[in-house]
Amino acid sequence: MRICVILVTAFLLMGILLSSCGLALAQSDDIGYSQIHPAHPFYFLKTIREILELKSSPNNNIKVLRYLEFSTRRIREVNALFKNKRGDLIPQTLEKYWAHLNKLNSLVNINDPSTMRQITDSITQHIRTLESIYDQTDDKRAKMAIRLTINRVSSENVILFVKINKGIKETIKPSSYYVAEKIYLNQILTCNLLTRQASESALNDVEKVVLKERAQNCAATLR
Repeated sequence: MRICVILVTAFLLMGILLSSCGLALAQSDDIGYSQIHPAHPFYFLKTIREILELKSSPNNNIKVLRYLEFSTRRIREVNALFKNKRGDLIPQTLEKYWAHLNKLNSLVNINDPSTMRQITDSITQHIRTLESIYDQTDDKRAKMAIRLTINRVSSENVILFVKINKGIKETIKPSSYYVAEKIYLNQILTCNLLTRQASESALNDVEKVVLKERAQNCAATLR
């Protein structure tokens, strides 16, 4: 009986906390930031909620949308961690972000233009938010994690672009052209960011070589 009371109380608290977070985010024009982030004492409730959301997803399409929302939440958390000067937690949060994108991309139906538009539009917002944080933070580990994430997104853009182009050839859909163009624009965005990062004076020689190679590889995909 006591366990049931504790569980009910925990879930009620989780609902109150997370719903208030959603209201705060809804008032912002940008991606916003999470009131409940990895440094928050009740963050575990957010994790439990997401596990339940996944388990209650009836099909792959809903799971894709769940993972897309989870990935956006992770970027909001990164934004919150930056604002709260907890850059030490940004790397692990971005690892979770990347895990969500991997799951999403393994499940998504590229012939679903509505879902693909949501994904590409969201990733644009994610990239721009990470770019803004990168330019403002002095935390070296956070910067390294953001650079790695941008490079990963760039690689994923190439895979998605190839799949979309193949789909366009097989079934001509005007909406597919929008998605293909959006992925290409996202790739330009990531390439420009990688190129700018590679020229930073604060980097050591090894980092400059690695980042220069990433920027060159990214640029090669645009030809």
